[in-house]
Amino acid sequence: MDVVESWGKIEHWIARNAPAERLVNGAPSEELEELEKSLWVRIPEDLRCSLQLHNGSADAEIIPPAFSLWGTSRIISEYATEHFRR
Repeated sequence: MDVVESWGKIEHWIARNAPAERLVNGAPSEELEELEKSLWVRIPEDLRCSLQLHNGSADAEIIPPAFSLWGTSRIISEYATEHFRR
């Protein structure tokens, strides 16, 4: 199953079982470029595709319960240390 299919299943499940949950929109290409510059790596295509569809899950707790997916801002804040931000 690819990323698009996986997000489709998540979206479908949320729509049926947790309609109050809202997933965030996808990250614009500028944010993805900033992420790569901040981390000094090319992000994998699956991660890029996922972030383009939904830039993390924000406050929505998805699978497994009590876990959320980080968006570009959170990834940068957690992994891009001052050493990498030149």
